[in-house]
Amino acid sequence: MNQIWQEFLQQQAASLHDGVVQHFGDAPGELSTAKTCTVMCDLSQFGILRVSGEDAPTFLQSLFSSDVREVTARHAQPGSFNSAKGRMLATFLLWKTGDDYFLQLPRSLCEAIRKKLSMYVLRAKVKIADVSDELVCLGLAGSEAEPLIEECFAPVPRDVMDVAQHNSGTLIHLAANRFQVVTTPPQAPALWHRLNDGARPAGSHCWD
Repeated sequence: MNQIWQEFLQQQAASLHDGVVQHFGDAPGELSTAKTCTVMCDLSQFGILRVSGEDAPTFLQSLFSSDVREVTARHAQPGSFNSAKGRMLATFLLWKTGDDYFLQLPRSLCEAIRKKLSMYVLRAKVKIADVSDELVCLGLAGSEAEPLIEECFAPVPRDVMDVAQHNSGTLIHLAANRFQVVTTPPQAPALWHRLNDGARPAGSHCWD
């Protein structure tokens, strides 16, 4: 986790373990709130790999289970990376910003998957980097998630897996009443405070 962002979360009363927010002082209450109200979660239990280079689209298309050609600046996609025998090595969320592709997967798998993908680069014009500490991902879930998001972002992507690009970050509509914001450590605190007006901070277990 980015050090500046970690210090900010601790100032908000976050209890962290191995860089993941466990709770904000009331784990049972946060879990109960997540069932009926709107919560906001730091998503540092996930890491992010950036795949860049002019051959990135064909490189990823040849390795992933999903049709990477459908991923655009306005549409994200779930997918998986499998072994040659079809054994699933990792599932991920894939989106695109500019010419770069971003894979979000459990942080514990990031380094192993980065190394595995790098084995296939060979002469392809592709670079794979772990940018987990360069970005902050916030999850917002609950009945008021969409109206709250709309106060901070316009337009809001209406359909599941639709994406909207904004100056303050990338907004992904994950599911009904469930959104993810991808931003930078310098921008994240102000966004956190704005969303905190209508959503209760909650630990990673609530999101999971």
